[in-house]
Amino acid sequence: MDRLKDRVNWGIDAVLNGPVEEETKRFKNFCKLFEAILAYHKAHGGK
Repeated sequence: MDRLKDRVNWGIDAVLNGPVEEETKRFKNFCKLFEAILAYHKAHGGK
């Protein structure tokens, strides 16, 4: 679980660091990735 936490924190930092003009795009990409992680977890029996 620590690895996931580390990766999520890294992703949040990546969203917040960089050109402000692209922040919304980075946030949307992060959301898509996180939704995919949740879907994978649910598909494999997670609750």
